[in-house]
Amino acid sequence: MVKPKVIWSKNGSLQLKESLEDLREKSPKAASKVKNEILKASRELSDNPEIYSPDRFKKNNDVSLGF
Repeated sequence: MVKPKVIWSKNGSLQLKESLEDLREKSPKAASKVKNEILKASRELSDNPEIYSPDRFKKNNDVSLGF
């Protein structure tokens, strides 16, 4: 079985980077912790794509894909 990949959109990556930079100015330790937790959740999602329920607010969310 092929392991699914979590693919970040350009906009999502940019928003994450900007948010972490803002947080880093206030607390470098907190920014590092948040980044690590987000990346950990992404890896877990790749290992188990059904761990989280589909986003019910997302338009055109293809729930048949399991995410």
